[in-house]
Amino acid sequence: MPRSRRPPKPARGGRTRAPEKLVFVDESGVTTEMTRRDGRAPRGERVREATPAGHWSTLTLLGAMTQQGMLASRSVESSTDGDVFLACLDAVLCPRLQPGQVVVMDNLSAHKVAGVRQRIEASGAELRYLPSSSPDCNPIEPCWGKIKQCLWTRKARTLERLEEALTDAIASISPQNALAWFRHCGYGVEAAPHKTKRA
Repeated sequence: MPRSRRPPKPARGGRTRAPEKLVFVDESGVTTEMTRRDGRAPRGERVREATPAGHWSTLTLLGAMTQQGMLASRSVESSTDGDVFLACLDAVLCPRLQPGQVVVMDNLSAHKVAGVRQRIEASGAELRYLPSSSPDCNPIEPCWGKIKQCLWTRKARTLERLEEALTDAIASISPQNALAWFRHCGYGVEAAPHKTKRA
């Protein structure tokens, strides 16, 4: 398997980490100028759309996902630095962690500041980092894609409307979505048995 698609290493002793214990953490940016980039119109006509020209606002969405769906999320009006990430751990993620869970995140510098590991391990969880340049190993990446599809449709043009749209988009993430994304990234989640009707 190429390194870019290699999931986190097995636990010591050769045991594979149970997918239900994994908690994937990541960030994504959203703005008040989001809209669909393509569309359809009758032959010879243009698809007309308008977006703010240089006057949009941006939010950073921080999230944590398990195979049951989104475990925790928070939006902030700034990029993710060490202080923002630590505050998110304190207020949102760590209170939701359970002993034995494994928190998995990429190598963003904000994820490695002093205090990150201590906070996660104080919750009884373990911290693991993904290999460099390995978005294919993180099932929260397709989650961001679904959320952004919802936002493209809503076309929120103010921060208040964007926050409302984000709440709805996050609520649309189902356990079935999460299970499919875990399987897609190679985390060994078995598919639900297929039910057949008797003749």
